[in-house]
Amino acid sequence: MQGFWENKMFLNNKICKNIALSFLIGIVLSSVPMLIYGNAYYRDDMQTQYMPVFYSIGSMLIHYHQIPFLTTHTWFGGNISGEFQYGIFNPVELILYSFLPIIKSLPWGAGFLAAIHYGILSAGIFFLCKTLGISNKYAYVGAVTIVLNNFIFYWFAESWFPEFSSISFMVWAVAFVLRAKDSKWDFLAAVIATYLTITTGFPQTIIALALCGLIYSGIEIYRNRTLISSLPLISLGLGGMAALISILPTLAMLLISDRTASDMTTATSMIPSLGDLLVVFNPIHPSHILYPDNRNVKASLYYAGWFILPALMFINWKSIRYIPQKNLCIFVCVFVF
Repeated sequence: MQGFWENKMFLNNKICKNIALSFLIGIVLSSVPMLIYGNAYYRDDMQTQYMPVFYSIGSMLIHYHQIPFLTTHTWFGGNISGEFQYGIFNPVELILYSFLPIIKSLPWGAGFLAAIHYGILSAGIFFLCKTLGISNKYAYVGAVTIVLNNFIFYWFAESWFPEFSSISFMVWAVAFVLRAKDSKWDFLAAVIATYLTITTGFPQTIIALALCGLIYSGIEIYRNRTLISSLPLISLGLGGMAALISILPTLAMLLISDRTASDMTTATSMIPSLGDLLVVFNPIHPSHILYPDNRNVKASLYYAGWFILPALMFINWKSIRYIPQKNLCIFVCVFVF
C-alpha cells in the first residue's frame, strides 16, 4: 500500500512539473512576437477598448482597493459590470489587472496579459491531453501547436481578448469536468474552472464548454446510471450557477441595449444566435459567411481535405473495439465546432 501511494505521488509530481514546463513554453513562445514588434498584442479592440479599461480596473484595485463596477474613464460605456467581457468577477483576471499600473506602456501591458494567458492555455492543453490519455510527447506537441495557432493570435490575443482569456480557462474546465468523478478535488476544480471560464466573459466558450460537458455527462449517465456518473454534470451546473453573478447584470442591460440584432450578417450584431455560432466556427461547413460589406467568403474544406480525411484513412479501424467517453466527447465537440 505504501508503495502504491509513493508511486502515485511520484506521478502527480511529474505531471505538475510537466504542466509548469508547458506554462513556461507558452510564455516564451508568445513573447517572440512582442520582442519583434512591441505592439504585437496591442491592436484594434485592444487599443480602443480593452486595455484602457483593464488599466482603469487595475488602478482602482491598487490605489483604492475597490473593484470598479462603474467608471467614467471610457467613452465606450462605463457600466463595467454590465459589459460582461472585462472579467471583473474573475479573481485571476483581477490579480493580473493589478499588475498593469506598474507597467507604464500600454503595448507592453497587453503583451504581459497575453503571455500569461498563453501560459495558462498551453498548460491547460497539456493537462487536457493527459486527461485524454495522450503521452507526454504528443501532449507537448498539442501545447506548442495551440500557442502557435495563428487564428488565436490574430483574432483573439491581439484584438478580441476576452475570447482568448476565456479559451485559456475553458481547456482547464473541460479537463476537470472530464475528471470530476475521479476525486473530490477534481470535482471542486471542475466547479472553479467552469466559474472562471464563464466569468471571463465570452459566449462562444460558454456554449462550447456546456456542449462538451453535456455530451460527456449524458454518455456517462446513460452507460453507468449511478450517482457518481452525474458528478460531471453537477460540477458544470454548480460552476454555472456561481457565475450567474457576472451574467445577470448583462441580461439586465439587454433591455436598454441599442445593439440587440441576433443576425451575424449585420454590422451591429451583438447577440449571436446558437445557429450562427455553430456555422461560423465549423471549419468543414460547406456554407459561407456574409460580412458587412456584402462579400461572400467561402468556408474552405482545407482542414477536412488535408488533415481529417488522411487521418481517417490511416486509422486501423478493425483494431478499435472501444472509444473512451472522454475521447468520444472531444471528437463530437471538435466536429460540431
